[in-house]
Amino acid sequence: MLVLLLALLLALPVSGYTDRPYYYLSEIKNTTDITYPVAIRQGAKPPKQLSDGEVEKLVHEAMSLADFDSLLTEDVKTIMLKPNIVEPFESGSGVITDYRVVQAAAVYIHERRPDIKIIVGEGAGGWVPAGYEWGAFPGAKAEDGFAVAGYRDMVAYLKKKYPDLDIEIIDINIPAEDIVEVVPKVPFADDKYYIHRMVRDADLLVTIPVLKIIETCQVTLGLKNNVGIAAGVVYGWAKMRGFPYTKNAGGLRHTYPVIDEEIADLVQARVPDFVIIDGIVGMEQDKTHIRRGIKKQANMIIAGRDPVAVDAAASRVMMLNPRDVEYITLCYYIGLGSLEPIIVGDPLEEVAERWIKPDTRYSPRGHFGQGRRIFEVAGDSGEFSEPILFMDTLINPWVLGDARRYTLRTGFELEETMDLELWVGSDCSMTVYLDGEPIYRHSGRRKHELPNDIVKLANVQAGTHEVEIILGQKGSFSLTIGEGLPRFMAGRDQFDGTTPLGLKWRWED
Repeated sequence: MLVLLLALLLALPVSGYTDRPYYYLSEIKNTTDITYPVAIRQGAKPPKQLSDGEVEKLVHEAMSLADFDSLLTEDVKTIMLKPNIVEPFESGSGVITDYRVVQAAAVYIHERRPDIKIIVGEGAGGWVPAGYEWGAFPGAKAEDGFAVAGYRDMVAYLKKKYPDLDIEIIDINIPAEDIVEVVPKVPFADDKYYIHRMVRDADLLVTIPVLKIIETCQVTLGLKNNVGIAAGVVYGWAKMRGFPYTKNAGGLRHTYPVIDEEIADLVQARVPDFVIIDGIVGMEQDKTHIRRGIKKQANMIIAGRDPVAVDAAASRVMMLNPRDVEYITLCYYIGLGSLEPIIVGDPLEEVAERWIKPDTRYSPRGHFGQGRRIFEVAGDSGEFSEPILFMDTLINPWVLGDARRYTLRTGFELEETMDLELWVGSDCSMTVYLDGEPIYRHSGRRKHELPNDIVKLANVQAGTHEVEIILGQKGSFSLTIGEGLPRFMAGRDQFDGTTPLGLKWRWED
């Protein structure tokens, strides 16, 4: 059996990295006008804990409000429910999807279509199934995360209550013979990926993540939950390591600056048909308490057919701007959904609350956001290009060609007059102009930080504004505009750096 497994693994072709440093925006922008509502339902306000019945009621209300029933056409025979069980923790920990949310979704489907087969599928990176620990990271032990999280007992309970219910659990990391190749339409990181055939073939994919902050890419919601479809038998346990474990070769490149592009690719590998975000208990500051995560009870469910809009709504629930998250905007640009969610159920202003962002000592990008990346660019000729999307917050226009200096321009529209903050950094000389007036200047070399400096911009008027950046020597820069939080706000440094929702950069829409 071991020889056969190795033969199957070796037969899988190696992916080809793409890693383009920039795109002309016209190359990839293909946004959609189709919009679906995003349902938000909150139960009793925390710290009250919700009963099983209250959780089920919230899930059912959210699925109904978001019109899940319209997906249950006659040709739907199998539905995969894809939770997030990234680590072997219990439900209610905030780290993994509470089994009660998945159970409620299964009941909702079965009550309407008892003929549908339901598959609970997850491909975790933080625990290894029995028989595969030999090829995972050193010291890995076999665990059953489904059992620890309560999913095995959940299936047994459902089968007893509904004898005609066809439901099973599948570890979509294995086996090698069930792994198939898929190709994203607009590959950003790799040109091909390997996923379980049941992920590809299920008539509907319902992704059920947790409402969480994460250090690497700011939020982990519905779109990022697709990292779990990358097959562990190819990408390893954890999925950056490769399988068999080869000292970080062959796995996902789950680090800056590629992680967001990888997520966008994996969403394209199998676009979720419906999203149910478990906001009963989530995590702020980071994704798990074994790092720097803080358990956060919210008692809510967020659901919808548009995976981009659902993530955008969930970001706003945490009082974050979805435009600050690169993989959300990439999925928007290539037409996978809308950045402007239409909220039904509980109004956003009644449920939104600031969630602690990643600790800047470990993740400066978690406060800086993805930065402004779309510019018209001019070199020595002075002629500006069409809008260019740079693929990293550390923007180096010299990838376009040699020049003595570069000028980049953009602009933004502000809905109302407000105080702003310019967050800026560089490893070279640079000047920033706002509406033709210099607001920031640095001369000489330095270590590029996110940010090097924060400039207060008081009482910036509502309306349209022009921004221009001049780089006087070869190097990179970063720039974003954050909301001006009250100076003496409690915990201010835990929340700063977010682009105001009322500020729209040029070419975003």
